[in-house]
Amino acid sequence: MSNFGRLTMIGAGNMGGAILSGLVSAGADPALLTAVEAFPVRRDQLAADLGINVTDNAAEAVADADVIMVAVKPKQVADALAGLPVRDGVLVVSIAAGVSTEVLEGLLPTARVVRVMPNTAALVGQGLAGISGGASARPEDVEVAVELLSSVGTAVVVPESQQDLITATSGSGIAYLFMVAESMIEAAVTLGLTRAQAGDIVRQTFVGASELLATGEHPVILREQVTSPGGTTAAALATLEAHGLRTAILDAMTAVVDKSSKLT
Repeated sequence: MSNFGRLTMIGAGNMGGAILSGLVSAGADPALLTAVEAFPVRRDQLAADLGINVTDNAAEAVADADVIMVAVKPKQVADALAGLPVRDGVLVVSIAAGVSTEVLEGLLPTARVVRVMPNTAALVGQGLAGISGGASARPEDVEVAVELLSSVGTAVVVPESQQDLITATSGSGIAYLFMVAESMIEAAVTLGLTRAQAGDIVRQTFVGASELLATGEHPVILREQVTSPGGTTAAALATLEAHGLRTAILDAMTAVVDKSSKLT
């Protein structure tokens, strides 16, 4: 991992903590990492687990930071950044959903801003993050953000106009898959499996499916390989089509785009 200088994470909950853990695992110097966290128990946990600096004083933590990551809830961003003594030209990387680079640049006019939309698979090092540079960002700033997020998965650079689509496809999209898994488990229990059996079988089915998708083969080809004409899988897929699965997914993703655009 290259040296990006001193990094301060404002908000070290699940996502912020996952990124800090990924950075340490990737070889970042814990002495250069600082977490700003309101809860004492969480601060103690981060210090013990990662050996990083922890504080509840954001002003002190950002004073000498080269990179500031913003990992608070969208509605908390303005309060979290208000009046912070950031140095001119500091790089600010925000993972707050729906908060535009224009808004961030208005809050921190001397900063260079990059916006990121990660997903919760970052907690297990398999995240997907969409990254967009603001008007103030340089190409190397985007490269730093890519490196930071690559410590917990994969990062893709997209125009900011596509950030709400990244949220709909990946940020929120992972929850669609969890709901499918939940529904399959419940159905299997209803049809006669024990809950333990159903959980184990569905989880492994998802693991296997994800590995097949990771080969790069198109989902249509993978689906066709499982679907014999007139067979059991064909009957199941016809039922899902009859219940409007594709339309429901499109409507769900459209709802995410609409909601994401109105978060702030």
